[in-house]
Amino acid sequence: MSRQLETARLYRERAEEIRATALNAATNRDSLQTLAATYDRLAQSLEAIDKTNRALQGNQNRPPSFKAAIVLIHYDSAADTGKGL
Repeated sequence: MSRQLETARLYRERAEEIRATALNAATNRDSLQTLAATYDRLAQSLEAIDKTNRALQGNQNRPPSFKAAIVLIHYDSAADTGKGL
């Protein structure tokens, strides 16, 4: 498990703990719910970072000729639209 996914898991656990506390704390319920939502957003961001990192690692494992072909195809497509890269 990557560092990002482990941290995301911990954030999700913390969010659940805060939500459980909010159920019993009438005075600070809104603040605690907001804090729990923040932890969820942080976890979601870390999961997205992990997904991107894994995709980038996959691209590094491709042969150089394959990467060059992707760049050339992209360049040709941009030239055809007249918009350039």
